[in-house]
Amino acid sequence: MVAKNRDVALIYAFGAILLLVTGWIYWDYYRPEWKTYQSGFRGLITGRFGAERAQQIPSGIQQIWVAELNRVDRCVTCHLGLEWEGLEDAPNPYRAHPPGILRKHPLAGYGCTICHGGQGFATDVESAHATGALHWEEPLLAGEIGRANQVEEPKALLQINCNICHRYDAQTEGADYINYAKQIVQEKRCVLCHKVNGQGSLLGPDLTYVGEQSPEHYDYARVPGKQSSIGWHLAHFHNPKDVAPQSLMPNFNFGPRETQALTMLVMSWKRTRLPSSYIPPPKAAPPPPAEAAPAER
Repeated sequence: MVAKNRDVALIYAFGAILLLVTGWIYWDYYRPEWKTYQSGFRGLITGRFGAERAQQIPSGIQQIWVAELNRVDRCVTCHLGLEWEGLEDAPNPYRAHPPGILRKHPLAGYGCTICHGGQGFATDVESAHATGALHWEEPLLAGEIGRANQVEEPKALLQINCNICHRYDAQTEGADYINYAKQIVQEKRCVLCHKVNGQGSLLGPDLTYVGEQSPEHYDYARVPGKQSSIGWHLAHFHNPKDVAPQSLMPNFNFGPRETQALTMLVMSWKRTRLPSSYIPPPKAAPPPPAEAAPAER
């Protein structure tokens, strides 16, 4: 009798657990993460602009399909306020995107991930940002990646993707770190040892497409902190021989800003798989004031 009662109790317990698991699966399926963000956005718009404006907000999965780039970005499922005026100070993910950039890079023609990184087709935060995703080489270039690699200014990492298109510009508006790195490359005459864009020496590695090298190809035995391509380059620019004792590269005594700038530059050196219409014509650097003065007279 005791054994029978025990069996009955086990059956009831198993049934209860099965019911709870089934209920959780249904709840997770019918109440995905993005619905919570959309509900929060409607509340924000109602509070700021009224219920009538809130009724204009689309619901369900939203996406931007850019056929020319072969990209589907569903970031706008949660980031619904990107093009809303009056949301410049709203909390993320509802904050409006800086309008100056969108005027030259409209969402319909560029999407999100070509600049910001991440998995555009995902609809939950962890998968979309992809900062911890295995075998995904384009994580969201933002604070989390920067903090993990202890960079000086995490938000500036976005400039890596800017330079994929603007590689041949001497200066790019809004890309201060990349511009600074290009200046360093000229001042230190890096092509005396490295080949870049078909020019220079082969005393050191060819850096033309070094940004495409996967993290698995680096030796992290002497690299402190997170094992990543960014972390390796930061440590290498800080002191090459600390990372690769056989390196011929001298220690230039770069500070945190220089190491981050140069790391971002070499990480951006990748083959462009973009239509030619997306590549701007190269812009020459402005002349220094001493050379500009005669032209003004």
